[in-house]
Amino acid sequence: MYGVNMIPNVNMSLSNFYDLLRSQEAQSMSMTSYIDQDGLQHFINENDYVSYLGVVDNLLLRNDITIKMEKYEKLCDYTNGTCHIFYARADSPSFGTHTDPVDLILQVTYGSKTLEINGTPITAHSGHSLFVPANTPHRALNTDESVMLSWGLHDDT
Repeated sequence: MYGVNMIPNVNMSLSNFYDLLRSQEAQSMSMTSYIDQDGLQHFINENDYVSYLGVVDNLLLRNDITIKMEKYEKLCDYTNGTCHIFYARADSPSFGTHTDPVDLILQVTYGSKTLEINGTPITAHSGHSLFVPANTPHRALNTDESVMLSWGLHDDT
């Protein structure tokens, strides 16, 4: 079993998330996407920073999407796998029930996140983490506003 000490100590407050989302690093690394009402992921691939900021600022005004940032492991020197950041407002959409081929640590850093793991709803609050074993069905219910980091353990994708 893995412990939370396997992941970096990251301060991802809502303000820090906004700063990262609006950064030139996020734009140049093509980190940003959003999840729509149908659970589909759309990548933001603006070639210049000013255009990227316009798209991102419009996303922040919307209540009907979840924002996802990938490749965060490259910015926090996490070499044991991947890290994705999810920002969700209350009742915003997410992916449907799915599995991942690797173990996950889901770390809530702002607000509260309700997830359904193997059919059971579980709510984690800021400062709490949940372990999801590989190939376990799960989905986010997004009942509250939250920022959550999803750490893929030993994930080389």
